[in-house]
Amino acid sequence: MKVVTLKDIPAEPAPGAAEQTEGWTGPTFRTRQTILEDGESKNFTASIVNFSQGCNTGWHVHDCDQILIVTSGSGLLADEKGQ
Repeated sequence: MKVVTLKDIPAEPAPGAAEQTEGWTGPTFRTRQTILEDGESKNFTASIVNFSQGCNTGWHVHDCDQILIVTSGSGLLADEKGQ
């Protein structure tokens, strides 16, 4: 069993786009705290992704299932059927 404490996992810049949401004029960024690296589990990976205010990643798809847990703020997400 792997035991981690989030305060001990560094927040690294997340790869990919960190686009400004329409109407937002401030800076945008996102970071990732990787809990399980690729290949560490044959079934899944686990990361905490943090978005700055006004940030989005643009529309994209994943090649696997994804669980999103929003811990603060608000956002918009969509699936194959729309918002």
